[in-house]
Amino acid sequence: MTLMLAASGTPALADLLNVELTVSYLAPDTFPTHSHLVATATFYIDANGPQPTDSPGLIYLDVFDRNVTVIEDPSLLDHPCITDGSCGVDTSVRGTAGPFAVFAFPNTVDLPSVQPDLAPIIPIGTLASTDPCRHHRGDPCTQSGQLVAYDPGPVVVGTWEIKMSLVPEPRPVVLLATAILLLAWNCRVLQRRSRGEISKSR
Repeated sequence: MTLMLAASGTPALADLLNVELTVSYLAPDTFPTHSHLVATATFYIDANGPQPTDSPGLIYLDVFDRNVTVIEDPSLLDHPCITDGSCGVDTSVRGTAGPFAVFAFPNTVDLPSVQPDLAPIIPIGTLASTDPCRHHRGDPCTQSGQLVAYDPGPVVVGTWEIKMSLVPEPRPVVLLATAILLLAWNCRVLQRRSRGEISKSR
């Protein structure tokens, strides 16, 4: 099952920030039968510390042994520092699986032995071409980690991955060509209609 969300908050013909979050959940044998993950992901702007954005939370429902992908085009580009690479994007994920709390952790940290009070805020990266989140120049910024439930100690119940990239605005030549094709098609339709009306009047 794949869920795709698009929240458009940027003006037409502007560059768009594409954030793809993929979550895979698999309930352990010790969990209740048919337990599923219900969680919310929140995005932040990392400008001198995480700042909340207008980006809506993303909710995953009835997910067990399946992948869910959400693609979001949030209004993160309202912050010019995103495009110039001087600030980055962070995220946090918190939810439940059956009666257990679930949190997302990056692969680079040791899992805490005790359930945290707050979901950790995970740095994703920037749009700078030199950011370490890019494995090769031109690749999207990518981060991944584990989904961890507390029963009461940490139990890995799945994985998450985020890919972030800039979608450039359409080139003016492409827009002009598209407009000309649409205009030509509309003229043709109008000509056919007028010919049909003339033949009916005869």
